[in-house]
Amino acid sequence: MPLDPATAEASRADFVRRAGVSRWEDLEIPQGSEERKKKLAAFEAALGSGLAAWFVRRDEGPFLEGRTP
Repeated sequence: MPLDPATAEASRADFVRRAGVSRWEDLEIPQGSEERKKKLAAFEAALGSGLAAWFVRRDEGPFLEGRTP
């Protein structure tokens, strides 16, 4: 994730503190790893299981507001 160079170190420190890990590198999930695949699947399931439903206004089309984007 690109961070503002002027505040990058403070931002990383805040992420580390909030995530409860000891260093920035602990937040990395290697691309293509089983852990990443599982987390992505869980994230997609959470999105599909209800988040979009909160924003649907009309159910007649593929978009949240109906047939038009």
